[in-house]
Amino acid sequence: MLKASSRAKELVRQILTFSRRADRERRTLQADEVIGEALRLMKASLPKDICIEPRMQAQGCAILADPTQLHQIVMNLCTNAAQAMRGGGRMDVRTQVVCLGEEAPAHAHGLPPGQYLSLTVEDTGPGIAPEVLGRIFDPFFTTKDSGEGTGLGLAVVHGIVSSLGGSVFAESEPGCGARLTVLLPTAQACPSPPPAPLSDHPKGHERILLVDDETELLDLVRQTLEPLGYQVAAHNLPEAALTEFLASPQAFDLVLTDQSMPRLSGLQLAARLREVRPDLPIVLCTGLSMVIPPDRLQALGEAWLLSKPFSTSELARVVRQALSNTRGGCDAA
Repeated sequence: MLKASSRAKELVRQILTFSRRADRERRTLQADEVIGEALRLMKASLPKDICIEPRMQAQGCAILADPTQLHQIVMNLCTNAAQAMRGGGRMDVRTQVVCLGEEAPAHAHGLPPGQYLSLTVEDTGPGIAPEVLGRIFDPFFTTKDSGEGTGLGLAVVHGIVSSLGGSVFAESEPGCGARLTVLLPTAQACPSPPPAPLSDHPKGHERILLVDDETELLDLVRQTLEPLGYQVAAHNLPEAALTEFLASPQAFDLVLTDQSMPRLSGLQLAARLREVRPDLPIVLCTGLSMVIPPDRLQALGEAWLLSKPFSTSELARVVRQALSNTRGGCDAA
């Protein structure tokens, strides 16, 4: 559940930043593990008359990529295959490690010789007509009826694969199904550190003014901070939080506030608090950092951004950074 939630968070963030061509953070991934995870999610959304037959033969193979991008590749390839089998069928998903040498057809795919992860998705649908085969990766090209597809799925796959230094190609004959293959360069495997247990998260004893108009989130964050040693005063009304603060401005060491709130936004609340305590550390929580104009954030002074949804580790780290005043204007998004 945590992995799925994290992938969803990253997918939403990628959708929001897609038009800006923002660079994604790449790391060493165990390919079969991430692909298998995507397939398990995919099975839940497929019609019952479509069977996925995975054959994962790239155990131990590592690639350098963003995990959400690899998820997108798998989900789009599988969705494309499923849509080709309207009456049901079988989808074979295979992974293996291949070596492209000087004599191999590497140059046909624009790839230099070397070792690659091969991901193949093959369906038992009607196949792709020759006059269509060369256009399937074009943006907005689709053979589906109006309202049934955007024509962007395979174009997104092509864009991601190209950015990772790989290649994607299709093979098909009418009446014999279609086979799409992705080749991605392998990388040196690096073990991923296990998630830090709660006892390893940064702790403190300071007093925190917590503000969020969503009661459930307010309680969740409070229940996360208190076991770490912090004293938390929680308010779901920003006006009430402001009143308590003005009554005793030195009673709090940090303010953690949601940005999007009715009547008084996080930025507005922060500005009011800073009029009284210019040195007050403030952490702004937001689902969209783009809604905070950079000039307004800069005018606020020392402030930290924390993107929703956040993990216990992220919350503990940013709160500790803000209290320690290690660096200003830090963006933890």
